[in-house]
Amino acid sequence: MNGVARDLITDGNGLGVVALSDIPKKRYAGTWHNFILRTDTNSVPLAMADFNKDGRVDVNDSNELEAAIGYVGNSRYDIASADANDPNKLYIGIRPDGKVDANDLAAFNRLRVADEKRRGVYKEAVNAIMQQRVLEAVKEN
Repeated sequence: MNGVARDLITDGNGLGVVALSDIPKKRYAGTWHNFILRTDTNSVPLAMADFNKDGRVDVNDSNELEAAIGYVGNSRYDIASADANDPNKLYIGIRPDGKVDANDLAAFNRLRVADEKRRGVYKEAVNAIMQQRVLEAVKEN
C-alpha cells in the first residue's frame, strides 16, 4: 500500500513517539485539516474528544465544542463528517469536513457515552439527564 500510512509503531520508550511509514510526499489541493495523533491516552474517546485533556470526556469538553459550532476551517473540534449518500452515517475521526457542526456534536456525544461506559459512570449520567428532563417537563406544566 504505497502512499498510505501502513503501521503505527510505538517505540516502547513511554514517550509516545510514533513512526508513520509511507506518508505521501505530494501536497493536496484543498483545506489542510488539524489532525492530532495522541498516544498518551488509553482510549479512542479520550484521544479525540477530551479537548481540555483532563482525562475524561465530559460537559467541559461539550462546552468547548458547542462554543465552536459554526466555525468553518481547520479546527480540532471538527471530528466527524456525514456520509454523502447516507447522512445518518458518521465518519468519526477519519474524514473531517472543514466545519464544526451538528455532525461533530453527534460524534462527540457517541464518544462521551463510550468514555462514560469506560469510566463506569454511564448509568449515573443517564439517570441525571432523565431527572433533569422530568424536572423541565414538570416546570412546563
